[in-house]
Amino acid sequence: MLKQSIVVKNASGLHLRPAGNLCKEALKYESKISIIFGNTVANAKSVLSVLGACIKKGDEIEVVVSKGLEKIDVPDLTQKEFEGIENYLKQRGFEIGNVKKESSDTVEEGKIISQNPEVGKKVAKNSKIDLVISKGKAIKKTKVPDLRNLTKDEAMKEIYNAHLTIGDIKNEHSPTVEKGKLISQSIAKNTEVDEGTKIDFVISLGKHEVEEKPKPKQKIYNFNIEKPSESGNYEVRITKITINGEVEVYKKIHSSQEGSYVISVTEEDNSRFKIYIDNELITITS
Repeated sequence: MLKQSIVVKNASGLHLRPAGNLCKEALKYESKISIIFGNTVANAKSVLSVLGACIKKGDEIEVVVSKGLEKIDVPDLTQKEFEGIENYLKQRGFEIGNVKKESSDTVEEGKIISQNPEVGKKVAKNSKIDLVISKGKAIKKTKVPDLRNLTKDEAMKEIYNAHLTIGDIKNEHSPTVEKGKLISQSIAKNTEVDEGTKIDFVISLGKHEVEEKPKPKQKIYNFNIEKPSESGNYEVRITKITINGEVEVYKKIHSSQEGSYVISVTEEDNSRFKIYIDNELITITS
């Protein structure tokens, strides 16, 4: 610290113009410069402060020059985690200034992209350092392609080209879409989505073919009907025995004049029958 007493010789004292000239000169230096007059301490770098001291011709003043604020080097903060950086700066004589976030393709989320002042610059102790923090890579948008009627391989290629991700792939029968072609997709074509979005799709198995059960083997059954003892007309009825009861397979009115005859019935192999004449059970086949 330097001190020197001076007697003001200017006729108007340290009035507006001389005060302005004094401040202009003082501002050229980084040191703190003060003017002491009586109980007043004026900042030599402020015109208002000097004028406020009311210094006149013949007054004795003391000019005090200090070394100014201590200056230190700004550390490199880039690529450091933002979490905990406040304590890191305080330990080194700095404070956090303005903080903002930006997307970055090169700096991981939560780390520092840039700083102001820059690394290595000498600044006053307790200076603030502004920081830009990474939000990670910017999320880009893309449009979903039309995948309908494409093959599985073609659809996968379109998804990759659109910077999307393949989701679940299912297979279903379709009466209209050719086997191996895409029936539907989870997100409609031309929808704008984030890159990397999953797209599910369904591939056709073709038409659903119902397997036909083989028809039972058929057999012709011949039934001998004897001439009845009484003359006149009579009803002959034949039923097939099933697990659900009897199913009628033959019914007709015959005349005794026909004599004996054979009735043929075509039904499934291993069938059993009941023969009725005028609703009277005559026989059960084995």
